[in-house]
Amino acid sequence: MSFKLKTAIILMAILSGMVNAAISDIQDRGDWYYLFDGNGKRYKTISKASSGDLVGFSESYFVCKKGDWYYFFDDKGTRFLTKSVTEIGEIKTVLNTSFTSLKNSWIYSWDKKGNRTGTRPAK
Repeated sequence: MSFKLKTAIILMAILSGMVNAAISDIQDRGDWYYLFDGNGKRYKTISKASSGDLVGFSESYFVCKKGDWYYFFDDKGTRFLTKSVTEIGEIKTVLNTSFTSLKNSWIYSWDKKGNRTGTRPAK
């Protein structure tokens, strides 16, 4: 298969939604969040009113906090998980396949599906 044909197939897959766009940046613009891909192109706009305050992001998902809830969105801006602040504490880091949170004197590790994968003392 030629390079041009492979490139055309990949481009068609991306445009048709078969391949997810990786998040390279999320910019706060007033009442909106703009999601950018690896080429610096804005590909999605998300309302702050419906999502809340941005907590962190990776190339495959981002997390927002609204009131006592964390909302998890995929790279297309679709909410795929909701967790309460009471349950997980304060989110500290968001990584590509996991996130960490601090609750009381404990640091919890979670996979991006919301399953706890580890616990350790904070200090």
